Amino acid sequence: MSLGIQWKTPTSVEDFFSFKSEVIQVLQFSNLQLNEVASIENHNDFIYELQLKSEDETQGKICEVHPSILNKYGIKAKVFYAELNWELMKLTFQNQKSVYKPVSKFPSVSRDLALIIPESVSYAQIKEVAENTISKTLSNISLFDIYRDDNIGSGKKSYAIRLELEAKDKTLTDSEVDNILHKLIKAFEKNVQAYIRQ
Repeated sequence: MSLGIQWKTPTSVEDFFSFKSEVIQVLQFSNLQLNEVASIENHNDFIYELQLKSEDETQGKICEVHPSILNKYGIKAKVFYAELNWELMKLTFQNQKSVYKPVSKFPSVSRDLALIIPESVSYAQIKEVAENTISKTLSNISLFDIYRDDNIGSGKKSYAIRLELEAKDKTLTDSEVDNILHKLIKAFEKNVQAYIRQ
């Protein structure tokens, strides 16, 4: 599976955290539910290294290669490295059932939400609330970033999710999209004690 990124050509992935979101989307595509991103201490080979986990399984790691390594090979651009647990992903694919959904004739609308949630809340819970609340217009939901910081508060984390919305019989207006998001945010507040990160 390719991320569409090559070290010899210009790329839209400009920093480590953008690359992290690309890798997380690959894991979401395989239907693995990412619940934790754990920091690992830096070492000589990498500037940053994050270990990706889902429940008790390690799914892989994401790294930015240290300049000292790049200099040995005359590489001036930043280099990012991802290692994924393909065996686990393969098993997940094997257990999936393919379901056909007719393609809507009308364009979809993409919206991103950054949620502050308790540390105990998983992405699976977020996804379940969204599917139960706006199932008629929700065509896809994905997690593309997880953020932890002292400014968020103790026992809190931020999940950035992307929503794809569409109607089967018409093009959604801005007002209709706003109403859908308002309904969903209220459901997040009630069911998982979430609020929007400003």
